Amino acid sequence: MSFSHLGEWKIFTGDQLGSLFAQQAFEFYRLTGQPINKLAMVASTVSSKMVAKMAEVEGFKFVDCLTGILKIYIT
Repeated sequence: MSFSHLGEWKIFTGDQLGSLFAQQAFEFYRLTGQPINKLAMVASTVSSKMVAKMAEVEGFKFVDCLTGILKIYIT
């Protein structure tokens, strides 16, 4: 995924995309009116720590786990 800024194209990293997806998921959840402290997000240890910081600031649960869909499922 990329975007144009002042005529120059920039390519997002995987960490940046993960943070954007997490922010969008958080905004959709917030619109449901459900308690923020009931929301939980999971990311692998190789992912950016931005989602952990979002959780700290916004008040939802964040779990860091090993890489792989099975590890995330077990978490």
